[in-house]
Amino acid sequence: MTGRIWAVAICSLAAAALVVAAAADADTVDPDQSAKVSSDVNLSLRVIDSGVYELTVQNQSGLGSINRFAWVPGPGWTVTAIVATSYGKCIVNNGAMSCNGKISAPTRCTCLPGGKMRIRFRMTGPPAPPPSKQNGTVIVGTAGGFLVVKTITLVHRHIPSALPSGL
Repeated sequence: MTGRIWAVAICSLAAAALVVAAAADADTVDPDQSAKVSSDVNLSLRVIDSGVYELTVQNQSGLGSINRFAWVPGPGWTVTAIVATSYGKCIVNNGAMSCNGKISAPTRCTCLPGGKMRIRFRMTGPPAPPPSKQNGTVIVGTAGGFLVVKTITLVHRHIPSALPSGL
């Protein structure tokens, strides 16, 4: 009788462990589906005028030239129109922007700037808070925005991350 109780208890514990493991797997996020942080691209966003911004995308990658990318602004912000690009073409896609245009890789070292592309665009966002008497004007940014490199052309040579000594 005690052997059967132990067997039932062990089976119950095993079943509970499987349920807990299945629940834990259901909450995991595929890491390939989330935003990445990388030193391959340098971004700069500046205000040109009310509602008009300029995004500069600079290639710092040792892998190659960037051919296509998408930029998603932070929560509460929406890209509404592309005004101009330094070259290539960009379109508005669901409140973000998608761009085609070859941005060359650094030539001698990833410590030096590679090619860059500037995109001037219109964007709407949350209203700016009123000026504070203690802290001055508050500038609202697009924290949480990110860039996704869609396609690249690989370079078939090593691009060092530092210049040799003495240069």
